[in-house]
Amino acid sequence: GDADASGPGAAVPGAPAPSPRLPRVSMVPAAPRWLSAWQWSALSELAAEAAAAVAEANAGPASSSPKQQQQQQQVEALRAASTSPRAVVTPPPAARRTGGVPTSSGIEDCAVMAASLLPSLQRSDSSSSADAPLWRAFATGDAAPDRCDLPGDLAGLSLLARACLCRVLCPHKVVTVAEAMARTEAGPSSVLRQPLSLGVLASEVRPSQPVLIMLAPGADAVPKVRAAAAGRRVACETLSLGATHPRAASMAVARAAAEGQWLVFENVHLAGSWHGTLTRLLA
Repeated sequence: GDADASGPGAAVPGAPAPSPRLPRVSMVPAAPRWLSAWQWSALSELAAEAAAAVAEANAGPASSSPKQQQQQQQVEALRAASTSPRAVVTPPPAARRTGGVPTSSGIEDCAVMAASLLPSLQRSDSSSSADAPLWRAFATGDAAPDRCDLPGDLAGLSLLARACLCRVLCPHKVVTVAEAMARTEAGPSSVLRQPLSLGVLASEVRPSQPVLIMLAPGADAVPKVRAAAAGRRVACETLSLGATHPRAASMAVARAAAEGQWLVFENVHLAGSWHGTLTRLLA
């Protein structure tokens, strides 16, 4: 008789066409309940960039050393979770992403971050985990983040790596870690203990030398600047760069230079493209 033509590769008349096989999509595990979506996305990116830094370092001439091989094994154990595709989440304006682990934080920091950060945070979602109270104390407790204990291998992270974590988990504590870094690297005298007097500062800088004032959320330095200007009997004009056209800002600089008055720009981070113009005006 005729050969059977209904094998696995044959088309059966009247049968529906087979559905195309969809590619398998791997996703980063769900974020712990106490973290927001953008925080988890930023921390996942931290782990991925740390893994990439370790892989690049281990690809060098000395990649055969036992220590580097151990680091590579730690990274590869969770590399899939760290580098999987993930949704793009826009963090709120008050707390943007860290931008990755700086290479100056050390390859050992990167190895620990890549291998241990995400698993430890996932375990922190369980109240029975020993990681949970340590992470909550770091992110929401009153203790300084440079002195807080972190779980497992993360306890040995440098101050710079801890600053990266603070930038995502508790931005209000970044200044505390920065002060600890300054004391460690430049000595205790590098950290100001008393509030800086704007009047004294004004007597130490040149008229063409801008002074950058960085503020904590909710703080306002304009009243203090105006008081310092009044004490020196100098007029003071204030402009917000978020609501001022760049041309108007340039004219304000020329007017202040001609009349010898102080000029305060608020929200300078909202006009990054104009910073080059300001530099040329002050040159």
